Amino acid sequence: MKIGIFVDELFTGGFQKVALEEAIELKKEGKDVYFYILKRSKESEYEKILNKNNIKIIYLSDRVPNYLNINFKFPLFAFFSLFHVTYPFILPNYFKEDLNLIISHGTYTCFSAIRIAKKKNIKIINFVHDPVQFILEQKYNKNFIKRTIFKILSKFGWIADRYILKNSDSIVAFPEMIEFLKEKHNIYVNYHIISNGVELGKKCNKKQNYVIAFTKWDQGKNVEFLIEIWKNLAKKIQLKIIGKWAKESEMNEFIKKISSNDLKEYISVEGQMTTDKTRKYLRNARFLVHPCREPFGMTIFEAAAEGTPCIMTDNSGVARFFNKSNSVRVKENSLKEYLEAINYLIKNSNKTIKLGNEAYKVAEKNSWKNHNKILLGAIK
Repeated sequence: MKIGIFVDELFTGGFQKVALEEAIELKKEGKDVYFYILKRSKESEYEKILNKNNIKIIYLSDRVPNYLNINFKFPLFAFFSLFHVTYPFILPNYFKEDLNLIISHGTYTCFSAIRIAKKKNIKIINFVHDPVQFILEQKYNKNFIKRTIFKILSKFGWIADRYILKNSDSIVAFPEMIEFLKEKHNIYVNYHIISNGVELGKKCNKKQNYVIAFTKWDQGKNVEFLIEIWKNLAKKIQLKIIGKWAKESEMNEFIKKISSNDLKEYISVEGQMTTDKTRKYLRNARFLVHPCREPFGMTIFEAAAEGTPCIMTDNSGVARFFNKSNSVRVKENSLKEYLEAINYLIKNSNKTIKLGNEAYKVAEKNSWKNHNKILLGAIK
């Protein structure tokens, strides 16, 4: 069986990590796997991992003439770019392979994948990590899109999501996202509930004296809330912020705010790093503090896989796997609850170790192998 796994760009982390792990597991199952990236961007360590596992990588943008490869990011959006709009009309003309199945990751990727699947008569499963309307409502409404403008964009999001739903053989998504889609769209869809997996690391009970925050930092990730929290902490502790930033300008602006709030001694922005280095940072941290709601919350799973507990919002998708014995749950944007949770864990290091050991057990139950069992069910 020839399977093509699609992503829009090959960044480290995010849904690209999920696509990578699926490709590896499907290869182990004896499937003939091709990894398609719509647009070539900066090199990712994932290329080496895919090559090591003998998975063919195809950059579809390399087949497109230069005059059709014009691209720019749309203002105000972290990842939405011109190629997400143009490629659905361009790429089907340059797609050569005969596949039995496409598995598409990332909402914006779906539009190109659907058009290719239609032209080539290929079965398609779309993994909808965050619906377009959800992205607009959760990430952008609070910040800069107001009233009439937001209503127009929200309607566009509804239309885009409906197009994906109506043109997919199956939709794979997290339970919260399926509920969101069902609420917005009263149509039959072949849904499959799934959760992300995680690769187990090594527990470390001799923690270093710092806290970590880790995600792909873009709109809606609430990174400035971390400054507000640290300004108000009774007993401050070092905070290391790791992960890719959608815009370097936003990272630089945030670093300036750290200085202007006299927190340079306590908050450092480490940026994107290799998988091994990321895991080391997670393993040695006292705990992870996550400042926003997530449709899932992959980095919380990754911390748990290193024996590091997390302070998370009670409405994040991953929260359903955790309880009071292995995590600390807080209300979204509640400064009071975040401060109480952080102060409590700083004072009670033994409790933090215990939470981390229990969080590790959660990670043990959620392997990529189990994730792919559900995916294989959707394929059948």
